[in-house]
Amino acid sequence: MKIRKMTLNARCETVFDLPSFRSAIVKKRCIIPSTGYFEFQHIDKEVIPYYIFLKNEEIFSIGGIFEIWKNPATNEILQSFSILTVPANELCAKIHNGGKNPFRMPLIIGKQNEEKWLDNSLNTNDIKSFFNPYENNMMDAYPVSRDFLKKRSDDASIIEPAA
Repeated sequence: MKIRKMTLNARCETVFDLPSFRSAIVKKRCIIPSTGYFEFQHIDKEVIPYYIFLKNEEIFSIGGIFEIWKNPATNEILQSFSILTVPANELCAKIHNGGKNPFRMPLIIGKQNEEKWLDNSLNTNDIKSFFNPYENNMMDAYPVSRDFLKKRSDDASIIEPAA
């Protein structure tokens, strides 16, 4: 589905301007629980997958937006979400250095701010105050095997360090 590829991520810099996101950022913010995420580092022609995670938190929240809409072609009710992204911190910029949108990272919401992020009374400036890269020294990463792409997401071996 073409729209899914176009709305998987939403850049914080433009989320208030784009018709596909501007309503959701105001009243339909969500948190996406995560234990970590994968990004690819480009070195010459080699592409190396990395697992990126928080050092002191087993599960953390990624800021997102959601939408519930009706497919005009089928009348099916669909639920979708987009991950918000911000410019990458130093660690993530070294890893996520290629592809169509390099030097980006997900918006990570600290535990102390989760409830505030979900508060629908926030104004535009309050929401924008969240739009910062997560602290570099609170994160870590390591290369993983390219085989992670062939495995199920619940297979614990996908986050094992590469040999």
